[in-house]
Amino acid sequence: MLVILILTITQQGEKPMAQQNEEHLEVISRNKAKAFEEQKEMREECSAFISTCSTFHLQEIHSEIKRLKKRY
Repeated sequence: MLVILILTITQQGEKPMAQQNEEHLEVISRNKAKAFEEQKEMREECSAFISTCSTFHLQEIHSEIKRLKKRY
C-alpha cells in the first residue's frame, strides 16, 4: 500500500515525504513540550505584570489587545 502511495505522489510531481522514525518523533514531542512551557511562562509573566501595573499601563495593554483582535 505504501509503495503505491509513494508512486502515486511521485507520478503527480510531488516529492515523497520523509520518513519519521522514533527518534524524530521524540524530538518533535520534546520541542512541542518546550514550546508549551515557554508559552505558559509568557502567560504567567503577562498576568503578573497586568495584575500589578499602573492604570496607564493597563490602558495601554488594553488598547494593544483591542488592536491585535481587530487585526487578526
